[in-house]
Amino acid sequence: MFKRILPGAVIERNLRYRFERDGKYIDGELDGLVAFGPVLILIEAKSGPVSHAALRGATESLRQDLRNVIGDAYGQATKARGYILGQELVTFIRPDGSECKLRRSDFSELYLTTASLESLDVFVMRLAQLQELGILAAGEHPWAVSLLDLEVFADLIEWGPQFIHYLRRRVPLNQLSVFAMEELDLLGAYLENGLRLPPEAALGAPVHLTTHTEKMDDYYHYRHGIRMTPADPPRMNLHQRSRDAVATANRQEDADALNEIAAILDAAFPRS
Repeated sequence: MFKRILPGAVIERNLRYRFERDGKYIDGELDGLVAFGPVLILIEAKSGPVSHAALRGATESLRQDLRNVIGDAYGQATKARGYILGQELVTFIRPDGSECKLRRSDFSELYLTTASLESLDVFVMRLAQLQELGILAAGEHPWAVSLLDLEVFADLIEWGPQFIHYLRRRVPLNQLSVFAMEELDLLGAYLENGLRLPPEAALGAPVHLTTHTEKMDDYYHYRHGIRMTPADPPRMNLHQRSRDAVATANRQEDADALNEIAAILDAAFPRS
């Protein structure tokens, strides 16, 4: 799905690495790594479901399940991030034994992503609360997404740099009082208005981003035969002139395309 979202990106899977800490060698694993121009995305996936007890509301069961599915994945991703940021040149080992080398100076942005089989939107929309519960460590929060939602991103993202632009605006929301029912509400808001927030959001005022999936629902209902009236896939609400400029910029190398497309999208959808 990341290959569909970010055409041309370098994508590695199931990497191993070793580093030294306090005189001891520590082995680490990384489920996925995506390099797109100056952007590096580290991916950890967890397949464990939420137990029936947790779904019934058992607090301790829920805490443990979320720690297993989100917290452990985040911890593994942050360990890999520390390994990369700790030195200029790092080496990962692929499953076939070959080496994947990365230079820290080649990347100016790094995102942590945790992917789960089961949708956990009701919980990952409140990552700050997961930190308070001790499930996530203090600091930057990951982009936590289910595979089903990721498939929608793969369907609806039109240009690779558009996805990076989304992450630039999406990840900081983890630190604000932004309430959404699911990740796709945020994607819907992004397609409609660039995920623009009212000025009071920066002052801590709560912002509700809901009911932004209607066009997606219509499209998928028609696609799967539930709806008889044709419905096109939702696209970003861009003027045709801007859309043509993005399409032209997207023909460039990844780094140049990202810079130009981000500038076009920022102009079309100012943050405030």
